[in-house]
Amino acid sequence: MAEKCPKKAVTSPVPSHDDNRAVTLDSISAATVRGQDVRPSQLDLFPDRAYLRCVDPAANKARFYVLAVQPTLFGGVDLVCEWGRIGSPGTVRFIPHRDTGQALDTIRAITAKRKARGYVE
Repeated sequence: MAEKCPKKAVTSPVPSHDDNRAVTLDSISAATVRGQDVRPSQLDLFPDRAYLRCVDPAANKARFYVLAVQPTLFGGVDLVCEWGRIGSPGTVRFIPHRDTGQALDTIRAITAKRKARGYVE
């Protein structure tokens, strides 16, 4: 019969938020330590999608605008634009780009134009 090995506490290189001691993996429950999230977080500096909406009940306006970068089968990327009235299927347009950087620049430009027209994220 195989004997069970005792459970060892393994230390993680992730420091605790409260002090400089290492956090044990045994104490992590659902990626939290002492109620704080310890999952690696990274700011989304170059978002590859945007969801904008413009709602004005007085003018009976309820619109959305969705932008997303999608890779193609041939090594390029498409910027997928969808817009329309909230609650209905929108119009979809694919704008081809050579690389992701170009598509992200286009997302920023279109987002700025939409925000100037009253859309919010």
